[in-house]
Amino acid sequence: MENVLLVTASKKSADMLIDLIHSSGWHPDRILAASCSEARRRLIENNVDLIIINAPLTDEFGHEFASYACQNTLSGVLMLVKADLADTVSERVEQDGVVVVTKPISRAVFYQSLHLVNSVRHRIYALQKENRTAAPATGGSARNQSGKMPAHRRKAHERGRSPFIHREKSDGLPTVQARYCG
Repeated sequence: MENVLLVTASKKSADMLIDLIHSSGWHPDRILAASCSEARRRLIENNVDLIIINAPLTDEFGHEFASYACQNTLSGVLMLVKADLADTVSERVEQDGVVVVTKPISRAVFYQSLHLVNSVRHRIYALQKENRTAAPATGGSARNQSGKMPAHRRKAHERGRSPFIHREKSDGLPTVQARYCG
């Protein structure tokens, strides 16, 4: 990890988070933001590896920014929230890839979450690199050697769905099931 964006309203919590990160063995450059609007500007100006949001913030709670960051960057996102709000916030942001950690912060849980986010971020980078190197060989499309899209992919494409992933709603929660379309 090279850069971390800390989004927190207080200097005291920023110092505490920096100490936790340093004690985990990482010494990234840090970028501080006191509000979500400032954090959005910092994201435009800087490429960051990790975003830690200490909710609530001065201009908004922080869950909208967390989702925005996951949808628009490859950064790992940790969101720190009070224990009584964790389930509610998790329901809103987990599908975007945000990892929610409860406050007060347990050092062990923070380390595990930090390592989890970093591990997933490395996996995403590896997949992105693999896709970049594989795209020229296949033309970057789902077409076969004759240049035509196979029928099962064309039908799924026309429906706006991937032929490899099937999404269903069960109990109001989205589920993802991989299926083979050989």
